[in-house]
Amino acid sequence: MRGVTDSTATTWLLERLRADDPWTRRNAAYALGRVEALAAGRADTLRAVLNDVSPNDPAAMHLLRALGTAGDSSDAARLGDWLRTAPDWRTRTEAARAISSLSSLDGSGGALVGALNDGPPLVARTAAETLAGLEWSPDRLAAVGAWLDAHPDRWRVTAPLLRGLARNGRPERVLDAVDRWRTERSPVAYAAALPALAPLDAPRADSLLDTALRHDDVRVAAADVQAVVGRWERTRPGGADVTFRRLTAAVRRGDPALLYHGASALADSAFAPLGAADTLAATYRTLTTPDALEGMTAVLGALGTLGGSTAETVLRDALDHPHHALRQAAAQGLSEATDTMVAAAPKPLPETPSIDWNDLQELGPHPRLVLETTRGTVTIELDAEQAPQTVQAITRFARDGRYDGVPFHRVVPNFVVQGGDFARRDGFGGPGRFLRTEATRIGHRRGTIGMASAGRDTEGSQFFVSHSMQPHLDGGYTAFGRVTDGMDVVDQLRVDDRITSAQVTATRER
Repeated sequence: MRGVTDSTATTWLLERLRADDPWTRRNAAYALGRVEALAAGRADTLRAVLNDVSPNDPAAMHLLRALGTAGDSSDAARLGDWLRTAPDWRTRTEAARAISSLSSLDGSGGALVGALNDGPPLVARTAAETLAGLEWSPDRLAAVGAWLDAHPDRWRVTAPLLRGLARNGRPERVLDAVDRWRTERSPVAYAAALPALAPLDAPRADSLLDTALRHDDVRVAAADVQAVVGRWERTRPGGADVTFRRLTAAVRRGDPALLYHGASALADSAFAPLGAADTLAATYRTLTTPDALEGMTAVLGALGTLGGSTAETVLRDALDHPHHALRQAAAQGLSEATDTMVAAAPKPLPETPSIDWNDLQELGPHPRLVLETTRGTVTIELDAEQAPQTVQAITRFARDGRYDGVPFHRVVPNFVVQGGDFARRDGFGGPGRFLRTEATRIGHRRGTIGMASAGRDTEGSQFFVSHSMQPHLDGGYTAFGRVTDGMDVVDQLRVDDRITSAQVTATRER
């Protein structure tokens, strides 16, 4: 994963795919699925192993990911079969993703449409996302239309399908849906529909974009910015003035979510003569940490790309910021703007909550965090010895009731479920202070709970639970416990499902 590979290592990994030990097979398959360079040119071997492997083998999901990198349409039927029949929902998810790399749906398109009815909701969502990026035949278009007619309330699956409809010649149906969802659906569902406007150039689409951009709910406005950026990437350089107006209106609101999605787009050279650097610099000066950290780093990165005297002034000032994440972003931006090597000066870390060791002793080394969710109960054993500050913070938030009613704002199938943003509920909020990144010996495996972060020592209240092994996260994120009961519930969680209550139980002994 760090770019160090050779043919001997690849041959050795391929041999391990046929090892008797299932975990050896799984780990070898993971490496091949995660690092495209290892699997390049090895499609025949991957096919042969998949032919022999048991459908229940944990290596299968990673082998399917590796095979997908080949992008060979002859694999469509094979991937479609795995999507239809694999027992593990995560394996079916990877089969659906692998199909997205194919140039033709022959042999798999029917499996994708069928997967829209898959029991685990994340498989259906992945199938919809794959379909959205592909060209549809008239029969496929009719099949998707029939599914949409039969499932009017499944907005999490419908939203990506709207993008597919927009790409495949059904603009009016998309425009009607977005307009209707604006008043009939929750802001989260409405936001999910907005990216479907990106491929559409009709005046009605422009009107819907401008309306959503002014929405009070920042989740809606942020999704609209993504649609604006998507349209710009498709039509560039046409429409620069209109796109600049929309992006400028968004970033001037100073919200970190809008800056995160909009600042990098304003770094496009087409916007430089229109005053992009001045807009970003003026906005940056209104922002403060910790609440706007992600927006501030996004602006500094954009200013580094734009360059010029205004950008350099802001970047040099940011070199002295108390938080190292902003100093580093400023140094990188200034290096790019000036074509020189600029390093951020070391400074003491900003203040962080002190650890109450008596309180931790009362909790015990492995307290339990019990999350009652709208899908069921999840029990997590925390590790106070390896991550004392994190465990102290999370348990206090839970005992104070701050997690009650908070949604899971981010769900990436076969990756993570993320929640805990009680300040904003959209993934850009926190408790108003930073925690340290605590390096632990807990690996990111299925059921590991870790802290979300925007860089080292930027943790707050948000956490994630891994669906499957994610060793690339080891060392970069604070892992502080594991799910001991309720992973079947975690597998069912979807965006906007909620924590109804969070309880902490002290455990003096393991």
